[in-house]
Amino acid sequence: MMRKWIIPLVLFLLFSVALFWGWNNRQKLSECQKINQELIEEIKEGSYQAAKQKNYLEEGDRLESLLALSSLEGQAVYLDSNQVWLLIFISTACPACLEIAQDVFGELAKYQEKGLEIISVSRDIVEDLKELVGSRYWHIPVARDTNGQVYRLFRVATEPYFVLLDRGQVRFTSDAITFDQRKGELEDLIKKALGI
Repeated sequence: MMRKWIIPLVLFLLFSVALFWGWNNRQKLSECQKINQELIEEIKEGSYQAAKQKNYLEEGDRLESLLALSSLEGQAVYLDSNQVWLLIFISTACPACLEIAQDVFGELAKYQEKGLEIISVSRDIVEDLKELVGSRYWHIPVARDTNGQVYRLFRVATEPYFVLLDRGQVRFTSDAITFDQRKGELEDLIKKALGI
């Protein structure tokens, strides 16, 4: 006689669990949809704001605030707006990029004694950058862009990428593809900035 009630009881329990599970998932789905809708609204509003104001720098633009990077030891590295800076964006995953960066550094290092500050900037992990700096052939000081702020500011999509800052003014930006054609222009801008 108990066997007659076991199957309906088990079915009732399974049905109850399924109903509860379905109701619970429906609540979660509803919450998720609400959050997604809020995010979509934020993105739309952010896109509208971005369309109204430019959030990157091009040649001729001026830095509005001090650029802060990080040393490999985690200390803040500020790019002084009273200096002339050549930023070389690099990636340790690209040996050809590193070779190009070294070649450019070798050609322009002579201007360091006249006041040009040359620094390589990377988003790579500290360990990879320390290994690069520890190698005997890398002579360019390295700073990390830990949150990608500087990469976004100059819209760096490929490495190496070169940026000349003349006392806070963006004078030159170039990726590796166009750099060879503009190398003479960069050197002229450096000479002009340093008063040579």
